Amino acid sequence: MSGYVFVCEGNSDISKLKSLGLVHVYKTDGYFLKAELINFLKEVEKVRKVILIFDPDKNGHRIEERIASNLSNYEVVRVGYSKAKGRNKLGVAETDRDYLKELLLPYIEEEQDSITTLDLLEINLTDEEKMKLKERFHIRVSNSKTIREDLNTLKLTKADVLKVVRWKN
Repeated sequence: MSGYVFVCEGNSDISKLKSLGLVHVYKTDGYFLKAELINFLKEVEKVRKVILIFDPDKNGHRIEERIASNLSNYEVVRVGYSKAKGRNKLGVAETDRDYLKELLLPYIEEEQDSITTLDLLEINLTDEEKMKLKERFHIRVSNSKTIREDLNTLKLTKADVLKVVRWKN
């Protein structure tokens, strides 16, 4: 197993982490985690290590505990409290970029997409087929970009997708 997926709290955290070159980054939207995210992460941990990186505050620790209690293949990266202080906020997004990059350097790696936009265009998924993928892998199906991101996070290929969506009972 190789590769990582990163889980943080919100959009500003995602932006900060992606600016460092991280690709597979997901957000919890705070403490009220959706079952869909937990189920998706359970699928992901079969092929990638899940890296949890949350704000160094009470809510961040509570979110970490909730997710960690549902996973077995994860690591926690803790941002130092003093390093995560912004003007009026405390969090991953406020953390010094160089410090954050140093913390995450062991997890930054290059990888090829397992499925491309062209692959998805060729498959031409119907709404029913998207729902099959959602049921099987717990992916987001709001648009083709999120479908491609989630399929790549799961390291699924065009052939894997076709097996699921075109298989007849």
